[in-house]
Amino acid sequence: MVQLITATDRVYRYVKGRIIDGQLPGGDMVTEGQIASETQVSRTPVREAFLRLQTEGYLHLYPKRGAVISPITPEESGEVFDARLLLESHAAAHICRQPERVRLALCDTLETNLDAQDAAIESGDLDAYSSMDADFHHAVVEAGGNRLLFGFFCTIRERHQRLIFASVGGDHRSARAFVAGHRELLEQLRAGNAAGYQSALTKHLTLAEDILK
Repeated sequence: MVQLITATDRVYRYVKGRIIDGQLPGGDMVTEGQIASETQVSRTPVREAFLRLQTEGYLHLYPKRGAVISPITPEESGEVFDARLLLESHAAAHICRQPERVRLALCDTLETNLDAQDAAIESGDLDAYSSMDADFHHAVVEAGGNRLLFGFFCTIRERHQRLIFASVGGDHRSARAFVAGHRELLEQLRAGNAAGYQSALTKHLTLAEDILK
């Protein structure tokens, strides 16, 4: 059965997407009229979408004025990175316990992802790079053997993507540094070294956190 996308859903995805990729940076104000014009809908679905986004912490509503995009706070980034470290380290430990053929099959998939990351950076498409960065970590946690933990990881994927966009910030050097970190993570998985993966992941996340400061 085909599920119809409502006007509110469409506006919600539009605004959230622009917040995640940094087109609407923290501190910016947007109005119902502005978004209604951009999405060609009435103000009612915009208002409903804004309420959903406020509930999720992406913006704060100011009656009769508009909405201010919530900035990324050190507390938020720290909490996301802590959650990622716990979830991904747990997944890596599970992966390293799997038969070699299973682990190496995943590594081959991740290698393909990294080649695509390199190609995206080389072509200047940092939006595509950021999406594939999130896909890399997503694939590791998905292979971690715990559906509940994977489900939780999915709930922070969009915040993870927003942090990627913010930490890259249009800087190809930062993106290349992150890809180098991904390759180090991949090496640890190929070797079946769960402790090495956790150490490399800690360094990888610390780099991102330092760039955001």
